[in-house]
Amino acid sequence: MRFVLRVPENVPLTAPLTVSYRSVNGTATAPSDYAAATGQVQFTATQRERTVEVAIVGDTVAEPNESLFLELSTVAAAAPFRVIGTILNDDGAEQPPSALRVSAQPVVEGNAGTTRMDFQIFRSAITTNPTPIVFNWRTQNGSATAGSDYVAANGQVTLTGPGPYAPIPVTINGDTAVEPNETVRMVLEQVGGTLRLDGGGVILNDDGSAPPPNTNAIVPISATGTEPATGTAPVRVGVRLLRPATTEVRVNFAVGEGSATAGSDYTGPASGTLTFAPGDVLEEIPYQILADNLSEPTERVRLMFSNPIGLPLGRNSADLVILDRSSTLPSQAGIAVVACRPFVNEGDSAKLLLRRIGSSANAASVQFATANGRATTPADYIAATGTVTWAAGDAAHKIVTIATTEDTVQEQPENFFVDFSNAVGAQWFGPARAPIIIRDDDSVAIDGMEALCNEGEADAAFMLENHLNP
Repeated sequence: MRFVLRVPENVPLTAPLTVSYRSVNGTATAPSDYAAATGQVQFTATQRERTVEVAIVGDTVAEPNESLFLELSTVAAAAPFRVIGTILNDDGAEQPPSALRVSAQPVVEGNAGTTRMDFQIFRSAITTNPTPIVFNWRTQNGSATAGSDYVAANGQVTLTGPGPYAPIPVTINGDTAVEPNETVRMVLEQVGGTLRLDGGGVILNDDGSAPPPNTNAIVPISATGTEPATGTAPVRVGVRLLRPATTEVRVNFAVGEGSATAGSDYTGPASGTLTFAPGDVLEEIPYQILADNLSEPTERVRLMFSNPIGLPLGRNSADLVILDRSSTLPSQAGIAVVACRPFVNEGDSAKLLLRRIGSSANAASVQFATANGRATTPADYIAATGTVTWAAGDAAHKIVTIATTEDTVQEQPENFFVDFSNAVGAQWFGPARAPIIIRDDDSVAIDGMEALCNEGEADAAFMLENHLNP
């Protein structure tokens, strides 16, 4: 499968732009449906198109069309965003509905007035006369906010024929604020049916480099639980501060959109307020997952956070992920990486935690090696290679530490990578490349993230959210 990545001509490229990518499961899963892929591509003013190849695994199973994502990120971006690819079934009748997706090309916000962002609907299934589908559509905040960054809108669209379809326009507001790139979401819900599409578009900041992150913030952490055979199973959605609170901190939460249903799939608070006393770093929202005898896909409860008092929100949502009993975590021995300290100041040490999954009865090992990104060795960090080992019965976390280099150069944040390979005695889960971001001394690193290196429940939730259940 070939993903074609393009930088629009109206986006200025005064310096090379490096984009990291990784494949992420949708309804397709690695390695049974495709081979996981990670890497980087670079764009310049004269080379604005790059391709990324993801190998698809053939089979003879009659199944629905399946999707996977390519997640893209840059050092300067506020958050990664995803593009979708569809694997077309060729072993029997396609399961309805036909594969559809919605997305928008990035647009530059401008300094004043408005710019148009067009969301385009694509039909991936091979069909010449599909049944017409009517959708209600609406915009939704991502990291961009309606009213200030874009104009909220809604409407209805009917899809007839195989496409292409007329775009859905969204108005983007120009400004001169120095800020990160921001995202706008587009949600389409089928009239009289259950089909739902959700895609994003990126507003590119054109007013200078984004400011460094706050020294402290409120960060919701998604949680994952499995349906019990009978009764209920407890699960908690955590909300942590990057550093202990110095004054009282409060934030509201409310259940938003999601595929799980309160009362039949789970029970727990629909809304409330979390309060952090001075010195606190973690609060939790308790839920109970309910047993059922249905075979069903993974379900999610989206929790939205708002009205922070005392500290800003690091992000405004978290998911409670409910796994069907047939989709439990792997029982075989495995290893995954947790980015417990991925942001560092010059001269400090980056830390990555390696966690064993499933059985730890056997000895296991994995090799690691650093690789240059925008940061290079030895000017920015000290190159390192090695092997992390566990003895039979050893389930302890292991930490890989990489030293960075102090300098007096005023510069933008830079990144490098730690690559993992040759796992022995255990399967490797999640991406095999972990990014590290070095911030200039004039910025403040998110040192509080190091607490994740020492808290079992927090690092497990972080791992599940970012690696096993993307």
